[in-house]
Amino acid sequence: AATFIQAPWQELLGQLEQPFDLVLCHAVLEWLAEPAAILPVLHQLVAPDGWLSLAFYNKDALVYRNLLKGHFRKLRKERFAGEGQSLTPQRPLDPRDLAAQLGAQWQVESRSGVRVFHDYMPQEFQAKAELLDLLEMELAYRRHPSFAGLGRYLHWLCRPL
Repeated sequence: AATFIQAPWQELLGQLEQPFDLVLCHAVLEWLAEPAAILPVLHQLVAPDGWLSLAFYNKDALVYRNLLKGHFRKLRKERFAGEGQSLTPQRPLDPRDLAAQLGAQWQVESRSGVRVFHDYMPQEFQAKAELLDLLEMELAYRRHPSFAGLGRYLHWLCRPL
């Protein structure tokens, strides 16, 4: 059975009857003022033999995309937050920083990139490509060491220590 809770993360522990086998935290951290603050709460929400599915906006991919577009001034100023109507998160995460923050409480068991090449393709190639071909190739390269870190999002499956 699945339990869905819609609440601010600061209130989640108050609704906890027992830890969960699986907690999904997808596209949340990058919108928080202090992303690391939620990690101890997530640890309490996950059962000792449970899983945390963590997906977050990858700062490395944003840097790479800006390099490809020639947005050097933006890179020099380290202005990565979305502007105006942009859906770019306010705080894209550096995966090395997040790994260090997870270090003492979590073991990252699996790492995958999400959208490792599609977003870098020229529009005309995106328009011509078959969806099934795109999905097949994204799945084929999502864990490849040379490409996983380029994913727009990174997806990590974590176990509590």
